[in-house]
Amino acid sequence: MALDDSGEEAEPESDDEPESSGYRCSECPGTAWTDDDCADELQRRGIGWIPCAEENFHALSELLAALPMDAIFQGEPEAAYTVQLSRGDASIAVAGSARAVARNMRWLWACDEFTLNIFQAAADACTPALEKAAGAPMMLNAACFVVVRGAELGEEEASRHVDWGHARILKGSAFTCLAPLVALPSTVGGLHFWPWDSRNPYGRITSLNMNIPFATHVHGYRPGLFAAVDGKLFHRTQPFRYERVGGSAEEAAACDAYEESGYQRVLVSLSIATTEARSAGYVRKMLRDMTPRAARIRENPDVFLDSESECATSETDSDCDEVLGAQSLRSVLQNGLWCGRWRQEDASNEWNSNNSSGIHLDLAFSLRHRAIVRAGKVVGQICLQEGSWHITWLLEREQAKGGNVALAGRLVQSSASVCLQGCLLGSQGRAFFCVFPPRPWEVLLARWRQFPPPFCDIGIPPETDTVAIRIRCEEAVEATELEAVVVARKAAWWSDSTLDDHLASCTEAPEKHNCPDREVLSMKTAEEARSSFPRLPTLLDVSGRLSCVSAACTPEELDALEEGCLAVLPEDAQRRPIFERFLEAASRKRCAAIVLLQGGTGRRPRLLRPMRL
Repeated sequence: MALDDSGEEAEPESDDEPESSGYRCSECPGTAWTDDDCADELQRRGIGWIPCAEENFHALSELLAALPMDAIFQGEPEAAYTVQLSRGDASIAVAGSARAVARNMRWLWACDEFTLNIFQAAADACTPALEKAAGAPMMLNAACFVVVRGAELGEEEASRHVDWGHARILKGSAFTCLAPLVALPSTVGGLHFWPWDSRNPYGRITSLNMNIPFATHVHGYRPGLFAAVDGKLFHRTQPFRYERVGGSAEEAAACDAYEESGYQRVLVSLSIATTEARSAGYVRKMLRDMTPRAARIRENPDVFLDSESECATSETDSDCDEVLGAQSLRSVLQNGLWCGRWRQEDASNEWNSNNSSGIHLDLAFSLRHRAIVRAGKVVGQICLQEGSWHITWLLEREQAKGGNVALAGRLVQSSASVCLQGCLLGSQGRAFFCVFPPRPWEVLLARWRQFPPPFCDIGIPPETDTVAIRIRCEEAVEATELEAVVVARKAAWWSDSTLDDHLASCTEAPEKHNCPDREVLSMKTAEEARSSFPRLPTLLDVSGRLSCVSAACTPEELDALEEGCLAVLPEDAQRRPIFERFLEAASRKRCAAIVLLQGGTGRRPRLLRPMRL
């Protein structure tokens, strides 16, 4: 008996399913299943079946056989494993346990492009039907094995869900394709799903309908056939209890293989989504939410995306610009002590370096009211004028220590963060000021780009805890052709206790170099560097000593790091525990600096990115 949302008995569904071109619905597909049939089924019901040739699974079977399943199920979530295959080394990252829908399930995600390409042949077989259903180009974004280990999966361990739940990902924009590598026993669970043409496919989930689909809505997995599930279709793993039942020779062989594998039910899972620009940010966000930090997520070749793009967190396109602006401001307007310097309006005057007479402002901000608050009282305002954020406020006598001071400034780019630059007017006349937020390292590159450059007439005082890195190729005909300078925040291990040893180990110390808008001095001795480091950025000349590391940060790559080298790695490597492992190795090997490469395309190249502490 089935009940509707009101608790009343619902009429049973008709067993008559529409047929077309000699095929039946996904529960019992026939042999004449074409791309057009699958597209029609996906559009009408949210699920379809796609044939895939056996040879497309050979490399996947080799990868699965090489994986240490015992270690995977006993190991920590998000652990990464590298295995050797006939064509090279493949890496996978584990999502399970804390992330799992069921306790004895694991998702083994491809970690790098080589491993993801092993899934590509199967994805190519699915793409034509999905493109017909979506009416747009599709691409494989990520892929994994879904492993259930055990002869039983309880009712309480499998909850219904959608894979692509973001409000801005529409029906027909993203799909999950599932298929087994080998035949499974008939008593091992398939796929429960709630098709769109059934009763209550999207209705309110209650205790009465939560885990009780209509009995006919079960898809039995078969080798060589993908179940294509729309990202908005509710589904779950079918609960089961394995029993060896009599029957055909194929059933007996499937039971034998299942028992020999240690009761493992393994599916290939392909995450395929549209390449349309309007969906790109949301697709990436959803994949980041559902995958471990080390998983490989392909970049959309037609759309430049920053990993911190706030379009991916907006529920509507209409408020995207507003969210971007507010979010960029929120990361900069940090409550706490803003510190900086001031100088007289006369251009000949230098920035005041006396710490006691510098500027120290204890500020709090209310972004909702666009106000500066102190002791519960609004003392200033924040406004957006001509594309720039302006801040004005008044320091009263007890705050200014001598008289009221009015300050008006604009948030601008500094070398390695964002600062507030402007003018102040007090009893001693007009002066320029520049202050930095309490935690400047929290301002990421995506935010930094949204602010204008500083006023040249005012300038910016030297930033503390930064380092200028010059990268050049000595073999170039003209050094300027292959040279780049990046200013970043010093690494955590450049502390007072290790700075002497580190700089003493750098044998090359060029006399003097010119960087944009500043002169950077290289210290010849550790003693000179120690006394001057807080005031001057230190140049680390790392020409010819680059160590490139992949997002997986394999042990071989970490062992290859050299003392004094510049470690270059993609921003995708900023994932626990991989990034922590990399930082530990970089500190141990005494790398000179770290540069994170931000993902780009042919139109938008990869950029040097400041490091986060």
